[in-house]
Amino acid sequence: MIPIKGVLGAISIMFVQSVVADTIVSQEEVRLIVLDDLQSVRQRLLAWAEDWSRGDAEAFLDYYSDQFISSKSLQTRAQWEKQRRQRIKPQRNIQVQLLIKELRMGPEQNSAEVFFEQNYCSKTYSDQVVKKMLWQKMNGEWYIQQESVLK
Repeated sequence: MIPIKGVLGAISIMFVQSVVADTIVSQEEVRLIVLDDLQSVRQRLLAWAEDWSRGDAEAFLDYYSDQFISSKSLQTRAQWEKQRRQRIKPQRNIQVQLLIKELRMGPEQNSAEVFFEQNYCSKTYSDQVVKKMLWQKMNGEWYIQQESVLK
């Protein structure tokens, strides 16, 4: 594993022989591809928090994959979306702040994991939690596949 520090914080990348379209690429090329993907996930995560803070439920929901798995296993996707639409409204003065703790590529190039602290505050509720999100790259864009509160 090669730790990389910089704008994204500490990132660990395990290099294996990489084959892209039947062409062996160098470790440097793989590193650049991975860093680009991680930067894209970071930007999407921050945009997700901004849209949530603005109270834009439709934009917020667009970050989630069609295969998103709710941590509340008793909820269907439709139930989860309905609940999110009820709770995310501009007049609630929602503020969401994130502190990214770890961002790393998953075992496959098209997945990434993010661990972060989330501070949420609205007119009626506030909390601070640690979350884990699994992001999946589909059709060139990153979507939230799974989201869970760790503590």
